[in-house]
Amino acid sequence: MNHDPNTPLPAPQDGSEIIARNEFGIYSIPASTSTRPAARVTIAGKVWEKSTIEFMCKNAGNKDIIHAGTFFGDFLPRLSSCLKRDATIWAFEPNPDNFRHAERTIKLNSLNNVVLRMAGLGEVTQSRNLRVIGRRGAVLGGASRFVDYADRVNQEQLTVAELIRIDDSVPADRDVGIIQLDLEGYELKALQGATNTIKRCHPIVIIEANKPTNECVALLATFEYESIGMLGPNLVLATRAKKLQSGDLAVIN
Repeated sequence: MNHDPNTPLPAPQDGSEIIARNEFGIYSIPASTSTRPAARVTIAGKVWEKSTIEFMCKNAGNKDIIHAGTFFGDFLPRLSSCLKRDATIWAFEPNPDNFRHAERTIKLNSLNNVVLRMAGLGEVTQSRNLRVIGRRGAVLGGASRFVDYADRVNQEQLTVAELIRIDDSVPADRDVGIIQLDLEGYELKALQGATNTIKRCHPIVIIEANKPTNECVALLATFEYESIGMLGPNLVLATRAKKLQSGDLAVIN
């Protein structure tokens, strides 16, 4: 879809929705997460992690993109517009409220090359507790995370969500060019569930740099990956033979 900034914004469906626009599209944002960084930036008409989005557009080639977690879909309109014909975005979001708004973002922008799943990514298929409310009662939104300490958390702060493997969710005949993960510390487990896809496609991998980053780097090194550079908070890894369009990438020497 070619976004027309002069098109009037649709009215929110109800009080739980904020409709916002930036240069790439129209977004349905959960009102309960309007103060989260990505939501706040989008509501202001700007683009969250624009350098990461543009890097993905420049380097996807004619291949598919795996994008998780999707939150309300702030990456989707731009990524959808830059994919080559017949390429697909495989998007994953385990938080039910986030998923509902990402679905609405897809519809608002008439995106027909996005497959959205209400699931997180892990090393095995299972149901797990997802923390959606923080300690002080704030809705976590894009910071929702799978937890192992459900017995120490108020049950109202949790929901049960599905975890699935990339290798089981993206058909083996698809050529994946990029795996981009923003999973609040679950990136390693997601990569462990993607080893067949990684061996088959050698995609560029973009992960939020956080606690398990060193373990992610070590795992990918077994597939001859190396750390290439940073895009804001995101680490980019690729095989040594991969030629990249660097854009705003802060190269690691």
